[in-house]
This record gives sequence, C-alpha cells and structure tokens, in this order.
Amino acid sequence: MNFERIKSGDEATVQEFEKRLGFDLPKDYKNFLTQNDGVKFENYAHFYVSALEQNVLMDILYGVTGEKRYSITRQNNIFKDEIPEKSLLIGEDPGGTPILLICEGKNSGVYFFDNNYFFEDSSDEQNTYWLADTFTEFMHLLVCEKE
Repeated sequence: MNFERIKSGDEATVQEFEKRLGFDLPKDYKNFLTQNDGVKFENYAHFYVSALEQNVLMDILYGVTGEKRYSITRQNNIFKDEIPEKSLLIGEDPGGTPILLICEGKNSGVYFFDNNYFFEDSSDEQNTYWLADTFTEFMHLLVCEKE
C-alpha cells in the first residue's frame, strides 16, 4: 500500500487517547495508530462501497496528534452529535466524507459515512454504508493504482 506516514505513533499517546475516549479501541486499529500517527494516501488509493456500487477514493487516515486536518480528535469533535456512541471517525475521502469505525456492539465495523449526501442513494434515513467488520479487513479493501 502506497501512503505517506504523517508521523510515527507511540503506544503511550494512543493509550492516553483511548482513556480520553472512554472506550476501548479495536486492537488492530490501536496497533495501526501506534505505528502510524496519521497517513496520507498516494496514487489514487480507493475502496469499493458495494451498497453504492461505487469506488471511493481514500485520502487520509487521521492521527492522534496530527495537525488540524489530520487530527482524529478535531474531526470527531466536529461530528460528535452525528455518530453513534463508542465510535469515531478515522479518515476521509478527498472531498472530506468520513470513514466511521464503530468500536462496540452489534454494528461494530468500518463504514463509509456519506454525511453530505454526495451519492444519490443517500438520505436522512440511509447515509452510512458498511465496508468491513474490522479495521484490518478495511485496509485489505484498499486498492492503490499507479498514476
């Protein structure tokens, strides 16, 4: 996978972030944050949203200590009233449409959250689309094509 690491993560910072959240992060996502404190994808990485029958470009995965655009805390504070409990926004496409990670419960997994109703199928009743059961599975969905 072709991406630029914003900066390296560390375990203590991720543990402190998890304490502030008040819930446990999935182990695979926590490991990712420990190694990569935010990443920017290159060369047109994308994933397929089967419910929309569309490929979606991937831009960034937020970091715990990242600057404003890359900050997981900042992004989640903006949308905190729009996402379920024990979940967080973990990244976005180039247009700013978020990727949602639900960490606990029967709907746990990774979702595409079309909060701006970009796709014709999206509405107030349906704008969140399942992508994968785990963060690791989501990362395996990403396809990177050369320019």
